[in-house]
Amino acid sequence: MDDKIVKLLVYLAETSAMSVFLYENYKEALRYVIRTQSANKRGVFRRLAEHLGVHATLISQIISGDKDFSEVQLFSVCDHFGIGHLEKQYLWALLQIDRAGSLAIRKHYLELKKHIKTNH
Repeated sequence: MDDKIVKLLVYLAETSAMSVFLYENYKEALRYVIRTQSANKRGVFRRLAEHLGVHATLISQIISGDKDFSEVQLFSVCDHFGIGHLEKQYLWALLQIDRAGSLAIRKHYLELKKHIKTNH
C-alpha cells in the first residue's frame, strides 16, 4: 500500500470526528477519544472529573462500568475533548439508546443514530 494512503488512513483513524461514527456504543467511542486526544494519558479521568465537578472514580465507573453519563455530563465531556456538533449528537443518540426505557424510544433513537451516521 502506498505510504501516502497509509498516512491518510492513520490520520483518519486518529481523528475523533471520523472515528466516533465507527462505534455503536458511546462508551467505546469515548474510550477511543480519550486514547487518541489526550496528550497526557496520566490523570485524564481526574482532569475530566474536575471539568464535570465529580469524583474521578465516577468517571472510571462510567467509562468502564454499568453507570452512564447524564445528558448534560455527556455534552460537557464532548466540549472538554473538542468533539464537534454532529459527533456530539451521535454520541447523545448512542447514550439515549443505552438508556431507553421502552422499545419505542429505543427504536426512535436507533433511527436518529442511523440518520446522523448516514448524513455526516
